[in-house]
Amino acid sequence: MTVICLPVCSLHSDRFCIAARRGALVLGALLFVACAAAGDDISLHFGALAGTGWQAQNIDIQLTGLTTSASALRVHIGTLDLPAPLGPLKDLQLTCSALQLQPEALECRAGQLHAAGAWLAADTIPVAFSYRVLERAVRVTLKNVRIAGGQLSLEARSDAQGWRLDYDARQLDAARLLPLLKPFVVLQSASGQISLRGQFSGDHSALSAFRVDGAARSLAYATPDGTKAAEAFNLQGQLSAVQSAQGWRLQTQLALHDGTVCVTTCWALPHEPLQLTAKALWSTATSRLDLMPLTFMQTGLGQGAVTGSVVFAKALRVPAMTLHLQNGQWQRLYTSYLQPLLIGTALEAASLQGGVAADIEYHDQGPIVASVRLTDTTLEDQHGRYGVQGLNGALAWRSDAAPQRSTLRWTAAHVYKLTLGGAAVDLQTQGYALRLLQPLHLPILDGQLDVDHLGLSRNPAGKLQWQFDGVLSPISMQAFSAAVGWPVMHGKLSGMIPAVHYDGDVLEVGGVLLVRAFDGAITLRKLRVERLFGVAPSLQADIKLDSLDLDALTRTFAFGNIQGRFSGQVDNLQMINWRPVAFNAWFSTPPNDHSRHRISQRAVENISQIGGGGIGGTLSRSFLRVFDQFSYDRLGIRCTLHNGVCDMDGVAPAQNGYYLVKGGGLPRIDIIGYAHRVDWDTLASRITNITNAPVVK
Repeated sequence: MTVICLPVCSLHSDRFCIAARRGALVLGALLFVACAAAGDDISLHFGALAGTGWQAQNIDIQLTGLTTSASALRVHIGTLDLPAPLGPLKDLQLTCSALQLQPEALECRAGQLHAAGAWLAADTIPVAFSYRVLERAVRVTLKNVRIAGGQLSLEARSDAQGWRLDYDARQLDAARLLPLLKPFVVLQSASGQISLRGQFSGDHSALSAFRVDGAARSLAYATPDGTKAAEAFNLQGQLSAVQSAQGWRLQTQLALHDGTVCVTTCWALPHEPLQLTAKALWSTATSRLDLMPLTFMQTGLGQGAVTGSVVFAKALRVPAMTLHLQNGQWQRLYTSYLQPLLIGTALEAASLQGGVAADIEYHDQGPIVASVRLTDTTLEDQHGRYGVQGLNGALAWRSDAAPQRSTLRWTAAHVYKLTLGGAAVDLQTQGYALRLLQPLHLPILDGQLDVDHLGLSRNPAGKLQWQFDGVLSPISMQAFSAAVGWPVMHGKLSGMIPAVHYDGDVLEVGGVLLVRAFDGAITLRKLRVERLFGVAPSLQADIKLDSLDLDALTRTFAFGNIQGRFSGQVDNLQMINWRPVAFNAWFSTPPNDHSRHRISQRAVENISQIGGGGIGGTLSRSFLRVFDQFSYDRLGIRCTLHNGVCDMDGVAPAQNGYYLVKGGGLPRIDIIGYAHRVDWDTLASRITNITNAPVVK
């Protein structure tokens, strides 16, 4: 109840108090009816008038022509204080030149209201109002109120049963709405255009229902800390709510499209609208939202539903949530929603095609359960590092220790330029670990990789780690070299692959990696690769070559033919982005090599260019072209690379240089190198020009 004390200026000088349950309009109407017999004109002054959440001061009311058919009303309010964020309105003036005043009713069909405030433009607003005494019914209509760069129309009704407010706000400027939004959300900036229409209703104690139909065009906003922002996105939708004994029962339909939305991570919304439909229950007492359910659909994405609960307490909590996706399409799902979450991983730049379905259950006090089904999926890294085609199967996973079985199969795959064939794999997941249930037989070119053990898990930092052991069945070097873009090589490639371990960004081989090629053996120790699928991968290793057949090796290149055996070692090899930056390497004829040692004329010329040296022996250079082949005792080269410079040496010292080839037999030839320090890029360029073929750096 509001108690109002007022002096009545024109009637008499006594003061009196009136108790009113309504606002100023109801009180004024009662006074007008009660005092109608006092004369033709009435003037009232209210020092203050207040109600729940509002207060009016310095109120003057003038009523003229009470005994005629041309009654008129003028109301002036010095200050009207409204609850935040509306704030105060100053100098309100209401006029009605054609007031209809009857014993049981008061009505103004064409009044004018002048008001101004921080959010309301100083304007003359058409207004209509009526009050019926017996029904205690009030109706007020405002049209074309200029607000926030747009227009607002209102119609308020109140009677003994309750009240209702209908509104229609069109083309509001989001930037000029910022002061009104401060109690609800703090924004640094906003732009775009918003239109809203709907109604609020309730009894005289509380709000009981509301509805909002709205649209936002080219909406943008940003919070002061920059963690939440949006740029030029569009939204259409509606929200309705009804108060019940359990809480607010909500229904909503939304369509979002275009622009960008950021909540820590940024998502670019596609042009095709993402359509959301939801039924929910909101409990004010517990700050809990129950989805029953929320369904979503988008062209090119698929459709699905989310059910569960969210508690908006001091810390956001999700007691339970279930996601069901059907008829999903990888392309839209990846580009629009998953890719922003995968930045910094090996999946940040990929092309995904095919179908997917999924069921995911989340419980904050229990296990997380996921089931994903793949249909004709193709995954291709845009940097060419990996790819898989025709991927089908199902993946099952639980966050607890309950084992789950999964099956995958694919028709083709590749790692860089190495082609892999189709295969099938049976897996078991147990918590954050995965292992093979049976050996994997993976075709590689014309050979095969047999993986007996494969395990994946998550390290303490949350990154993926895996390990495996395998055996590589013979692969023809011709097929291998063609696949990786090398000159055509001869022979077979095979070997043992022991204890390969990948932890986060580092791949290591725990044992000795054995490769059989060129009728000899190549062993790799201390092999370590960092950022294998990242930017600027780095490699470290020690390599040993044991008795390789030079005839098979040199027939690969346009270098010239050399017969004999070849051994060597590369210690502390360091590569960045697959380019050598440091090593200590030497290669030479093994001491126990009793094979035929012959070298072609072309090879002689090319070796001399590599060492920056000259040719000596029993033959002069003028007679060099007379012979196609020469005999040698041993050959070799040493290079220690550091800071882009290669310190060079040969198999034995020579006058002012070193022997690259030390002759023996007839026709005998010596090749002497004189350059002890050679720029690595220059040396690599020489080899490239000599072989006229790509060089692996």
